[in-house]
Amino acid sequence: MLRVLHGLSNTIRKRFILLFLSTTLLTSTVSLYIFFTYANLTENMGSMFATSTMLDGMLTDLDTANTNLYSFLESRNNDNLLNFSKMADRLQLFSDEAHTNQPTDLYLEDIARMIPSYLAEARLAIDTRRARDPAYISHYDLANKTMGYIRSYSDALNIRQLQKNTTLYQNQSRYMGWLKTASIVMIADLIILSVLLVLYMTYKMTDPILKLARASEEISKGNFDTPEIPVTGEEELRVMAQAFNGMKNSIRTYIREIHDQSETESLLMEQQMQNMKMQNLLDSSRLQALQAQINPHFLFNTLNAGVQLSMMEGADRTTEFLGNLSDLFRYNIQNPDAIVTLQDEVSHVRAYTELMKVRFGTSIQFLFDIDEAALSVGIPPLSIQTIVENACIHGLGNKESGMIRIRISESTTLVTISISDNGSGMEADIIHDIYKRTDEMLSDIPGKKSGHTTGIGLVNVIQRLRIFTGQTNALEILSESGVGTTVTIRLKRDRVASDDNALLV
Repeated sequence: MLRVLHGLSNTIRKRFILLFLSTTLLTSTVSLYIFFTYANLTENMGSMFATSTMLDGMLTDLDTANTNLYSFLESRNNDNLLNFSKMADRLQLFSDEAHTNQPTDLYLEDIARMIPSYLAEARLAIDTRRARDPAYISHYDLANKTMGYIRSYSDALNIRQLQKNTTLYQNQSRYMGWLKTASIVMIADLIILSVLLVLYMTYKMTDPILKLARASEEISKGNFDTPEIPVTGEEELRVMAQAFNGMKNSIRTYIREIHDQSETESLLMEQQMQNMKMQNLLDSSRLQALQAQINPHFLFNTLNAGVQLSMMEGADRTTEFLGNLSDLFRYNIQNPDAIVTLQDEVSHVRAYTELMKVRFGTSIQFLFDIDEAALSVGIPPLSIQTIVENACIHGLGNKESGMIRIRISESTTLVTISISDNGSGMEADIIHDIYKRTDEMLSDIPGKKSGHTTGIGLVNVIQRLRIFTGQTNALEILSESGVGTTVTIRLKRDRVASDDNALLV
């Protein structure tokens, strides 16, 4: 019995393949014949239209050339002569191409030969007119007469081409009518055979597929414990049933694994949240520690300047100096986590420069170039003042005079702060060590010391700006030994300071 079913399956498969190949061959043959017939007709029609278009273009150039020829002979205008020369070149090109492309067409060959004759008589008319010889009139008449012959031959060529293609089109139309009828018969046969085949295959496959459908419905409801599907019939359906049973078992196993994995991921997520909270607390503590490092450094430098001043002058100027100093202390002891505006930071820097003017006199000039529109952006406090202090002490401390420029500008997305001086500059290895200390969070770096530990303030500022902005390039140092140093800070335009701002990012 199984052998009989297998043989029947093979017979059906062979008949289906034979039917498919036969219909495909018949359809392909008729389609190719129709295609090439249409292609031939289209090519001939295209040739006719191409010739007509070519002739129309030639006649237009001929009219233009003759008009400019007549105008030149009347007025001897050089512009008309130039236009005639351009048209003459195009007519000569047409004549050469006609000789090359269609040498068997007598009409076109005659037209190609008459064009040089026309051009020759036209040029003779031009030459005699330049020589004031009345013979130019006879040459122009001959050229005009040749132009008339060219027009007549062009019209005759168009009419003959049209008649030829009309006959060809009529013959092709009869062929297309026959092919249309044959195509309709073939399509009808293919539809009938397809319907019969679909009905047969549908009847053979309906019962097994219905069993699969019912089992699928149970699985869609979440019932993966249904018994195995016992499907019999064609080999392909048996394979489908086996694959379905395997898929059901795989999904059931996969769901169990997902459930277990979900519980594990939930535990991991809770652990990650705890780690993030710990990291935020660590960042907060670290920033407060970095902020605190700047205050003693600043206090030392400022008090040193106050002591020197009190030794040199009387109490009046000392009182003024200490007044400015109290303003700086008031700014310095604010909440270390707070984010101040550039407006506040610039005001603090201006007060600091007044103190430095008392200390250094006119030997150091401070120049401010501030874009007022950028002053609402937030920044960690004492960032600019620390850099200006570093420029005064290390950059210009050993020079008789110098200049420090503080520039603030804005773009669409960034606010750029530039502090530059024309001091002694920094060696490349010192800059490298500052960046390295920032990355490694060290407390000091090797290098020369001149009353102050080189780079301490910059390291703290870089660390705070990196955490505040989340960018490793928040501060950039460019310096050349003996020329000066420029420190650039880039802040995002959308970071606006408020009362509840903090350095946690």
